[in-house]
Amino acid sequence: MNRLTIILKNFVLLTASFFIVINIHEIGHTFVAKYLGDTHAYYKLVEFNGGRVTAIGKNVYNLYIFDDSQIILISLAGVLASQLLAVFLMIAIKKIKNTTFTKYLIFASGFDLVFQELQGLFASLQHRDLMCPRGVCGNDFADVFWLAAQKLELNSTFGILAIKLISLLVVIIWIYFLYKLSRRV
Repeated sequence: MNRLTIILKNFVLLTASFFIVINIHEIGHTFVAKYLGDTHAYYKLVEFNGGRVTAIGKNVYNLYIFDDSQIILISLAGVLASQLLAVFLMIAIKKIKNTTFTKYLIFASGFDLVFQELQGLFASLQHRDLMCPRGVCGNDFADVFWLAAQKLELNSTFGILAIKLISLLVVIIWIYFLYKLSRRV
């Protein structure tokens, strides 16, 4: 294969991996919303608005029927789904063919976690309840940070910073676990 063919093949595989992980992430939200009682929760593979694609993989649920703890679970479900995919692939890699596509799926799953964490760390949480219904804006970790701060009555800058630092520590520990797991396979 020539260099251009290899680059194109890897680009297609990586793009497909991200597409799959994004959709597994969104299906995770929908599954937990349904499990917790929203019988009308659904998932869209692609959302169109005005003839344009506005979302690839989108979950829709009624956040008004859930309490804050349930919304936190729903918000975390997407990342949990992608991390379960990564762990499954790492464990099953001995049984299935160890391909570039498998590695890209694992990479995309890890990227999902890091991306969500960074979005949450850098999101402004001030006046979130005025910007979005119940303060839930669809930014998974920022929603979790805001709802946790409300629930724990840690609305000060220090309280929110503490929640963010704990989350960052958990993500670092999880990434280390995944790294150790990947070294065993």
